[in-house]
Amino acid sequence: MLTKQQQQVARALYEGTLTNEEICERFGVSRRRLQRWLSREEFLAEMQQLQQQSIQETRSILARYGPAAAWKLVELLQADKPEVVRRAALDLIDRCRPATETPPENIPDQENPDMSDEQAWNMLRILARGQS
Repeated sequence: MLTKQQQQVARALYEGTLTNEEICERFGVSRRRLQRWLSREEFLAEMQQLQQQSIQETRSILARYGPAAAWKLVELLQADKPEVVRRAALDLIDRCRPATETPPENIPDQENPDMSDEQAWNMLRILARGQS
């Protein structure tokens, strides 16, 4: 079981707002002791638990606000600016694709945004047919 100090150090490391030197100074831990803690299974398990808690919180937030974000993207499809419409279409397509599915090579993504307005609308039509 970890001490309160070790738990605080683990949280500070996980949050990533302080450097290792700043953490050592703030919590009164030598760099050598910190390195020992980082090699301990219990300490690493604490870090993994913090990560799992964050993942669960993120899933809850996405479950709660994901539909609202999707509706906002749908609203943006009516924008006057073609670039806004194109980006909203790409984001909506990406959101509707199952996480395990990889995009076909001929469909642009955020890193490769060369898609015409017509292509974006066609993809949305295809998606709409698949969702009904």
